[in-house]
Amino acid sequence: MSKPEYKTQNHIIGFIDILGSSEAIKTDAVGSLNIVHSAYQNSLDMFQNLFGRHYVQPSVKIFSDNIVVAVPYIKERFKRSAFFAVAMMSAIIQVEFLKKGWLTRGGISSGSFFSDEVMVWGTALVNAYKLESTVAVYPRVVIDATLVGELKLALQPDSHCTTWLRQDKDGLFYVEYLNRCLKHLEFFVLGLFQIVEKNLVRYHENINICQKWLWLSSYLKERLPELRENIENCDEQE
Repeated sequence: MSKPEYKTQNHIIGFIDILGSSEAIKTDAVGSLNIVHSAYQNSLDMFQNLFGRHYVQPSVKIFSDNIVVAVPYIKERFKRSAFFAVAMMSAIIQVEFLKKGWLTRGGISSGSFFSDEVMVWGTALVNAYKLESTVAVYPRVVIDATLVGELKLALQPDSHCTTWLRQDKDGLFYVEYLNRCLKHLEFFVLGLFQIVEKNLVRYHENINICQKWLWLSSYLKERLPELRENIENCDEQE
């Protein structure tokens, strides 16, 4: 029997779904293509500019309305760094799509994974997809509870955890994409309120879609006072 040519490797994987993309494709295939491609390229550029000196740039692949963010780790001691690279990229992707008025939802998990020009494969991808499709519900990127435990993200919170992670009212941890690493943060959040109100009016007869925009509205209202305080503290330190 011949030796297998392809092998999986341990990865941290983020699986992100672009919500509402099917309708966007039907309405304007070319326009939606350019929006997605632009958000993708902007995400890569922003990650490189902000974190390229300290973290491995994740591999990001888009197929249809799905995005896979992947970072391999050879030894367990590199797992935490790989996780934060995926979380950071996931946050940036959420921000770039929100700038264009598009919601995203996802999950982050770990395990075996393989990727090349032809295909993506592995348990980490399956687990991340299940988190996105059955657990996340709202426009958030939730983190596998097992991964939270393994990396002690809840038990020993540090500055990285408090910056990039947040625990929701249902107990789930998700990626915090509105944080001090984002430039012009308060202006961006205030702009999001307008996008939310616009879409609540637009989809007022669709309960499922409205629930997602209402969750975002609640999230923004909860975060805005904290963000303003952080901005004021930064200004005083300067």
